[in-house]
Amino acid sequence: MPKINVLHIIGSLQYGGAEKLLVTLLKKFDKEKYKFTVCCLDGGGPLESEIDNLDIDVIKLGMSKTSFPFAFCKLLWMMKTKKIKIVHTHLYGSGYWGRIAAKMVGVPIIITGEYGLTLWKKRRHILFERLANCFTDMRITDGEDIRRNRITREKIDPQKIITILGGVDIDRFDPSVNVDIERKELNFTQNTFCVGTLSRLVQLKGLNYLLEATKEIIDVFPTVLFLIAGDGPARKELEDYAIRLGIEKNIIFTGYCSENQKVKMLALMDIFVTPSTLEGGVPVSLLEAIAMQKPIIATAVGAIPDVIKNGENGILIPPKNSKALSDAIIMLIKDKQLREKIAKNGHKQAKDRFSAESVAKKIEEIYDTLLRKKLIYTTRGIGGYKGYKTLK
Repeated sequence: MPKINVLHIIGSLQYGGAEKLLVTLLKKFDKEKYKFTVCCLDGGGPLESEIDNLDIDVIKLGMSKTSFPFAFCKLLWMMKTKKIKIVHTHLYGSGYWGRIAAKMVGVPIIITGEYGLTLWKKRRHILFERLANCFTDMRITDGEDIRRNRITREKIDPQKIITILGGVDIDRFDPSVNVDIERKELNFTQNTFCVGTLSRLVQLKGLNYLLEATKEIIDVFPTVLFLIAGDGPARKELEDYAIRLGIEKNIIFTGYCSENQKVKMLALMDIFVTPSTLEGGVPVSLLEAIAMQKPIIATAVGAIPDVIKNGENGILIPPKNSKALSDAIIMLIKDKQLREKIAKNGHKQAKDRFSAESVAKKIEEIYDTLLRKKLIYTTRGIGGYKGYKTLK
C-alpha cells in the first residue's frame, strides 16, 4: 500500500533551532507509514548530511526576488506531482509561501510550526496570519504563553493551535563521553569546577549578566572556570567586558562548536546556565543540557518555565539580575546533593516530555487525527501501517 506523502518546508538546513529540530524529528518519524520530502526555499546547509541516509528527498529551490516566479511554480508542481497529502511548514517565511502554495493546489492538510513570540511581526504579518488561519488545519508552537499570545494577536481558534515542546535526541547526549583531549586543550585539571553555557553570542542571551555574576563568584571560589561555548556578533564585546571586569583568566570563549563538540563542551560543565533576557520558546541548548544530566540555572523567560520547575529540575531566576544569578550558582557549587537531585529529575522528565521520540509521536498523532478528519482513512494492524484511501 502507498505511503502518505508529507512535505516539510523550511528556509534552509543551516544550523538553527527549528532546523535542528526538524532534522532530529525526521530521524524518528515512522518511515513505514510516511514518505517525507524536505523543501528548502532558500538553499541547503550542513544539516542536510544528517538525513542523507534516511531515504528523504531534499529539494532546494533557491528562492530569491529574481528567481521567485520560477521557484514558486516549482513548489506548486512538486506538491502536485508528488501527490502531497500533508504540508508542514516551519517558521514564518516558509509558512507564508508554503501555505499559500498548498492551498492553491488543494493539499488536504496544512500544518505550520512557528516558534517564539515573534514580536517583530507588523500589521501586515498579523493580517496574513489571520487570513491563513482560515485554511491552516493546525499550528504548533513551543510554549503555553506563546500559544495564548497567538490566540489573542492572530485570532486563532484555540482548537487549532497546540503546544509541543522542542525535542532532542536523548541518546546523543552521553555524560560519560571521553573529554580528555578537550580537558587538555582547555587546561582543565581533574578538579576543575566548570560553570558553562552553550549559546549564540547575541545580546538577548544575557551573557553580560553571567560575566557580572562571575566577578562575584570568583571572590568566593577563585578557581572556578566559566566556559562560554558558541560564537556570534557579540563575542568581541563580551571579551572586552570580561577584561574590564578583570575576570578574563576565569573565562573561556570557545568560539564556534560543531554538533559533536557541543556534546563534549556540555560534558565538561558541572553547572549549565541560561541567562537569557528574552526567549521565544525553549532554547535547544537548555534541553540538550538537561539530556546531558546537568544541573540547570535559567531565567524565567519565554517557555522556559514550562520546562524548568524551580528547585525540582532546575533553578529559575529573574532575567537581567546578575546578583540572583551569582547567588544561584554559589548555592549549587556548595550543594552537591542539590546538583545531583536537579540533574536526575531533569533527565527523567526529558525522556517523557521532550525526547525526540515523544515529540515525533505527538506530531504523528496530529497527522493521524487530521487524516481521519479530512476523510483520509488510516488503519494499523499487527504488521504495522496498512495504507490509506480517500473516502467517497
